[in-house]
Amino acid sequence: MKNKIITANIIAIFIILLASISFAATGTVEFKSNTTEVKKGETFTVTLSATSEDGINGIDTKYTYDSEKLDLISEKVADSSNWSNIGASPDITIICNSTQSIKNADIYILTFKVKDNVSVGNTIKIETTDILLDTDAQTDSEVTIPSKKIEITVKDDSEDNSNENNKNDTDKNTTDKNNTDKNTTDKNDTDKKDTDNKEAKTTNTVTNANKSDSTYAAKTLPKAGKNFIMIFIFIVIAFVLLIIFYKKYIQHKQIK
Repeated sequence: MKNKIITANIIAIFIILLASISFAATGTVEFKSNTTEVKKGETFTVTLSATSEDGINGIDTKYTYDSEKLDLISEKVADSSNWSNIGASPDITIICNSTQSIKNADIYILTFKVKDNVSVGNTIKIETTDILLDTDAQTDSEVTIPSKKIEITVKDDSEDNSNENNKNDTDKNTTDKNNTDKNTTDKNDTDKKDTDNKEAKTTNTVTNANKSDSTYAAKTLPKAGKNFIMIFIFIVIAFVLLIIFYKKYIQHKQIK
């Protein structure tokens, strides 16, 4: 009997352990920035987000940053209809207000500004302590996640200026190329027009020459006709004179 009780207890404990394992909470947290490089005087945001298939009930952590390089501009929950922060800065203690199960969402947003005294090439760090994620799991609802860290590099303004200058040079070269192509096209059009004009002049010259030949021929024809008429008149006159001389000869012969 005693052995049966011990066996039953062992089975019960085993079942409880299986249930605990089956309903253990799971989840992840992401700490991300909207940029990896910043310039002096620029602002950027850092977002704390969470994911859990069991549903997110809340989150608890603490953030730190280098106050000599950064100014904290603002901090707020990502969506006030779903989350409330009951902690005092730099503590982040978020509870869920929504009646719906939220499985993936941005939770908290920090906005920073880079100070003007930061040297180019410096690395800016924003970190959290260990993060406690509270889920809607039935047992073991809390998940402890190791601390997160973000590193951002301060870059030189001249890099952007150089890129802008390169862009302007590229745009200028493109414009110059377009102008060159346009000038080449205009020159080709001009050469084509000159060629067409030369061909037109040559055609006009040939046409005028043909016209001149035709006109000359038309003018010389009447002259040839006049010569024919003059010859004909000379022949008639010669024939008349011949008849007159012949009659005179007959008369002179009869007188003898």
